[in-house]
Amino acid sequence: MKILLSLFALVLILESCKSTKESNSESNENAETIKSDTQALTPKKDQTSEYNLTSGVTYTVSSRGTFSYTNISESKVSLSNDRDLKQMKTYSCNKTDWLELKKMIEAVNTKSLSSLKAPTDKRLYDGAPHATLSIRNGDKTVTSPTFDHGHPPTEIENLVNKVLSIKENVTKE
Repeated sequence: MKILLSLFALVLILESCKSTKESNSESNENAETIKSDTQALTPKKDQTSEYNLTSGVTYTVSSRGTFSYTNISESKVSLSNDRDLKQMKTYSCNKTDWLELKKMIEAVNTKSLSSLKAPTDKRLYDGAPHATLSIRNGDKTVTSPTFDHGHPPTEIENLVNKVLSIKENVTKE
């Protein structure tokens, strides 16, 4: 009887190890696919400059009842009001708007972006939606602390206004 119980336990352990091994191999395949997709999206070396670093800007507004996501890259403007970002509207980005936005991004000190102070605190008591600004340079993303939508820190005020202007212009078309 002990031998049968031991054999049964051994079979269960072996089957458990086999399913874990299959699960790990599927995870590795998925990770390799994601890695190759990410490498395909990484900015390539540009002919005019050493590297084309600025790859995009994201502006997010959020409160209890509202959500707005704006992502601007060189070629497109992506907008969503869905917190899960499943319902995304995409528009083409105007070349002159992108060049103006890029100049504004270069004027911002991205090293200090994460330590900016919000000028107002209405978001702390539901007086204003929370807003954040993220700047992607190559594979690095720098995000500002939350601030009141409509009242960004003065260091990024022009940049935020330009992002909102581009969003408004593409939705009018």
